[in-house]
Amino acid sequence: MTDNEFTLLLERYSKGECSPEEAAVVEAWFNQYMANATGKSELTDLQGTRSRIWKGIGVKHKPAVKLLAVVRYAAAALIVIGGITWFYINHNNKTNFKPLTAQEILPGGNKATLTLANGKKISLNAQNDTIAIDPALGVLISNDTATGVVTYKYQNRKTERGNGETNSFNTINTPTGGQYKLQLPDGTIVILNALTQIKFPSRFAGSTREVTLIGEAYFEVAHNPNHPFRVNTADQQVAVLGTHFNVSAYPHQPTKTTLTQGRVKLTQPSTGASQPLNPGQQAELISRGFNVKDVIASDEIAWIDGMFIFTKTPIKEAMQQIARWYNIEVNYQTLPNVELQAVLSRKLTLAQVLDAIQFSDDYEYKINNERRLEYVRKRGR
Repeated sequence: MTDNEFTLLLERYSKGECSPEEAAVVEAWFNQYMANATGKSELTDLQGTRSRIWKGIGVKHKPAVKLLAVVRYAAAALIVIGGITWFYINHNNKTNFKPLTAQEILPGGNKATLTLANGKKISLNAQNDTIAIDPALGVLISNDTATGVVTYKYQNRKTERGNGETNSFNTINTPTGGQYKLQLPDGTIVILNALTQIKFPSRFAGSTREVTLIGEAYFEVAHNPNHPFRVNTADQQVAVLGTHFNVSAYPHQPTKTTLTQGRVKLTQPSTGASQPLNPGQQAELISRGFNVKDVIASDEIAWIDGMFIFTKTPIKEAMQQIARWYNIEVNYQTLPNVELQAVLSRKLTLAQVLDAIQFSDDYEYKINNERRLEYVRKRGR
């Protein structure tokens, strides 16, 4: 990027005209210079400007070990364009970039791979418009890379429900640092979180509408009392007629189902245990049945609105969410036994998130070139 291009980018940033990705680049660049600054006067000027940035995006802390951090992501952060441009032009040629830092790790985005029934793989973040037509099933598949939505649509009402079952199953996988939205042919919307897989038929047939999930997804199920909708995970089934709910079913983590609207019925096939849920309830799958508790449903599904909301969340659980979104590994053995209480934008850089959840002055984080994060005690503490 030339000096002129960077200056124009900064001007767009100050006016709030940057995309989230461009804004993250500017902030990551500034944090990089903050880390590389060595002279006292240089560091002081940088710290002053950085303070205005952090004041603009609203980070606050409690002095206690438990955290209260509220971050409001602002595209038009408080930056003095002339000063930042001066830093860029004067340091552009002499900065020696260090190994990978948290400032350089940007948030995830719309990324996913679709595997068709015939085995063909399609990168959804690369291929736009109509991507497949299945004349035998009467289904048109289209994709919008700008909004991150892949849509299955019946070509006409005659093919809306065929005779018998279909073995034409498709699969969508999101990577770490990825998310995507799927519209099924019945009108059901599924929002996939990072590191998630959903398997579904090109066309629903038979008496039920069934999908299989690994990972986390939010479902807005189209109402159809004649054909119940079922979400199957490794050890649970969710049955609905039409409602909104979230399922988190990552391997080696508790399976949790949160209901936001309507009513669902959970079943544990291995034991036959069943559990109805009402809005505002969350069920955690246990060895024999379910533990149900009341929750603030909007907090539990904040990820679909681009937010992390941690409410007395064990730090390991919080870091698992952060790791999936920023495509990093975490040494969980180095984490202290604390809880987090925070509201954070998922559009921030990793460094901004980690700085905002700095839970104790006794610890600092480090990240290596393999994107592995760990916390270490500061010397003398």
